[in-house]
Amino acid sequence: ADQLSGGRFAVNVVSGWFKDEFTHLGEPWLEHDERYRRSAEFLQVLRKIWTEDDVDFRGDFYRIHDFTLKPKPIHTPELFQGGNSTAARRNGGLYSDWYFSNGKDFTGITDQIVEVRDHARTVDREVSIGLNGFRSAVQQAGSATGDKKGMWADSSFEDLVQYNDGFRTQLIGTPEQIAERIAAYRRRGVDLILGGFLHFQEEIEYFGAKVLPLVREIEAADSQETLSEYRVPVLS
Repeated sequence: ADQLSGGRFAVNVVSGWFKDEFTHLGEPWLEHDERYRRSAEFLQVLRKIWTEDDVDFRGDFYRIHDFTLKPKPIHTPELFQGGNSTAARRNGGLYSDWYFSNGKDFTGITDQIVEVRDHARTVDREVSIGLNGFRSAVQQAGSATGDKKGMWADSSFEDLVQYNDGFRTQLIGTPEQIAERIAAYRRRGVDLILGGFLHFQEEIEYFGAKVLPLVREIEAADSQETLSEYRVPVLS
């Protein structure tokens, strides 16, 4: 996949919470922190076999002896660790390229960023931050289809919104409101936002035309303000 995509391939590791997915495949159902401990080993093994030859790994869940993966990826895919828990934050900081939060308000994501990057600093590494934030204009979902028919055409707001931490980001609203909130998350250290779109072809085009230009304007203004703060006057 890495070679075919020219490096546009990444792996998001989710430690899993659907018991039947494990038990139906004959896998033991571990308690929460043990599942993340298994994920920690998985992240380490994956990176090793992508980047090293003759890999040896002796863990509680994975054991590999003298293994060489061929062919290896040309561009080592980035690893995402999803989750909000303490165990997920630890994995994100110690083993992943990205910590991918399921979605929080400003205070929640700030706490997570601080904790994840504290973990990363203990092993002298850097981690980028992703945020799951839904921005779909769900109240307009019915009118998004040309003939007003379709899965969401006669749905109410309550039908469309299923509770998830992603909605705490409040990335729902006018283009101006969404752009301002995206910029505010950016200032808090968020590097990536996953948006949710019900009718993705039409809504991504709308997002690109109406929201992204506003985000770029705000970022440019923030950058100029930062330069002004640190500009040293020159005395003639």
